[in-house]
Amino acid sequence: VMPVFSSGQTPAQALPTWQALGTADLIFAAGGGIMAHPGGPAAGVRALREAWDAAMATGRPS
Repeated sequence: VMPVFSSGQTPAQALPTWQALGTADLIFAAGGGIMAHPGGPAAGVRALREAWDAAMATGRPS
């Protein structure tokens, strides 16, 4: 079983999702959040990756 997060996902949800689950073993379907980035889709992908990297760098939640 793998959790799936969809609909309205943006880089803003990376940290709270990480804090709630404590794992990156999930599907984070953020198509709209990526495509709606003001810098375009490539910037949206970078922003999402950076948000997840920063969230995971906080360490595993207890």
